Amino acid sequence: MNQNMKTLILFGLVGLIATSCHKTETTSSCDKTGVLSEIDYNDASKDDVQILEADITGDCLRLKYASSGCDGNSWIVELVARESISVPAAPTIMARLSMDNKELCEAYFVKEMTFDISSFKVVDATNVTIILQDHDMLLEYDY
Repeated sequence: MNQNMKTLILFGLVGLIATSCHKTETTSSCDKTGVLSEIDYNDASKDDVQILEADITGDCLRLKYASSGCDGNSWIVELVARESISVPAAPTIMARLSMDNKELCEAYFVKEMTFDISSFKVVDATNVTIILQDHDMLLEYDY
């Protein structure tokens, strides 16, 4: 085999490898991503927030929530969770809406946000019970 043929084969292989390797990105239609972390759960802000409604569609947990403030635009809201070890037979996630609210006004605002909870899935299970702490809400996340 001559040098030109070796070069042509090398470029052909590189081209084949380059076109066969592509990164598949998954995008979520949710507003934010829920965080499953014992540390983040324990350290998250605990400012007063009331959950008015909660439901799950696909991998998105929709929360309608309310708190006092001036306009709610500076609120930092996160869904933080940790795995529960209290019920080993049924996968359970303890979750709460963390809010950092520095607004000192007394107006009452209602907002809605969705969180991607796909990271809450448990291996070898087809569903998980999500307990929204401080709000007496249980949600079944089927996947």
